[in-house]
Amino acid sequence: SSSQDEEGRRGIPHPARTMSRIGIHLLADLYGVDLALLRDERGLLRVFRAALTEAGFHVLGHLSHRFADGGQGVTGLFLLSVSHATFHTFPEHGYMAVDIFSCGSADPYAALGVLTETFKPHTVRTQQADRGER
Repeated sequence: SSSQDEEGRRGIPHPARTMSRIGIHLLADLYGVDLALLRDERGLLRVFRAALTEAGFHVLGHLSHRFADGGQGVTGLFLLSVSHATFHTFPEHGYMAVDIFSCGSADPYAALGVLTETFKPHTVRTQQADRGER
């Protein structure tokens, strides 16, 4: 029933009902990143893991793939104890897409700060979605 959806099972309040939001989902576009950095799968994983750790995230694992054709971009996914983080690089455009979802106290903006210090993009555009907000 709809009341069960709102209240949860056995009358337990749904977390979104008692909190203003469950998490922050940060999306960032980094333009003007060095092409060699955007193709370096191991380097990207190392920097991204360090940025997440410094920002207070606990990394449970990661997965990545380097595309052999086209611009030789890299996609990476980090499973976090409080959600996930991903990146997608497009060396042919000097562009990197970053996605960090945090439903804990770790700060996605702090992680992005480390990434921008390292990759030195000429432009950074961000969007934030407050997840689980009612």
